Amino acid sequence: MSRAAGADAILLIAEALTAGELMDLMITAAELTLTVLLEVHEADMLLKVRSLIGFPKKGYSVLGINNRNLTTMEVDLNTTGRLAEMVNDKKELVAESGIKTRADVEKLKAIGVRACLIGQTLCEEENIEDKFVELFG
Repeated sequence: MSRAAGADAILLIAEALTAGELMDLMITAAELTLTVLLEVHEADMLLKVRSLIGFPKKGYSVLGINNRNLTTMEVDLNTTGRLAEMVNDKKELVAESGIKTRADVEKLKAIGVRACLIGQTLCEEENIEDKFVELFG
């Protein structure tokens, strides 16, 4: 469905899927040449799924660390910093949620993050292009 809609990537939330479901969906995504953003929030889940990055084909998956606790909906930008220590290849790491300022982006870059998923901050802006330039300028 995602590929048919023109998507290049899909988001899989590790906490919402079993290991078998993750693997099946990752195989299907690779067959459809979709990149998988495999999202975690907790250290224990990261330990369980980090070996799936690069599965079943190298380059078809990246790891996302969500700074938003999906149970409490609280956001803590330090979540990425804590969990990034457990990631071998930070080139395949995406920080998600709570990124609002240039300082936030710089903080994440300093710990080795090379990509950010920013939704709410951009959607709340009247001029998305200006906000993007402010964040990444």
